[in-house]
Amino acid sequence: MISYDRRGYVRSGGEPVRSIATHTADAAALLDALQTPPVVAVGTSIGATIAIDLTLRRPDLVRAVLAHESPWRVTRQPPTVSQIAALRAWAGWRREAGTPTRRLGSSALPIPTVTAAAPGTRSPKSGGKPSARMRGSSR
Repeated sequence: MISYDRRGYVRSGGEPVRSIATHTADAAALLDALQTPPVVAVGTSIGATIAIDLTLRRPDLVRAVLAHESPWRVTRQPPTVSQIAALRAWAGWRREAGTPTRRLGSSALPIPTVTAAAPGTRSPKSGGKPSARMRGSSR
């Protein structure tokens, strides 16, 4: 996992920068310097905007994006041909892969349903009487 602080924010020194393009260039420079394979870019709020912008500007660096509550549209310029191609490729992958919930749901372990408390505990359903039964239990 790689995490960085934007210029002038949190642990980074200097004056804060308000340009998404500058933050995106910084993120790209970091990934280039670390020579990472394509990453899953994760961002919340302005970080989500940077993650999306990074994908548009440098699709070679990003395998997937998790963007949470991006507050601002990604770009004020018309998209380039390579940006449109990157978005089309992502949309095709998205159609094939399905929703994240469906993908996770098919691989997740089932959540056990408790119908009574464990031995020696009080079950609210039994009026506070001790109970040892769980659905699927042989007892």
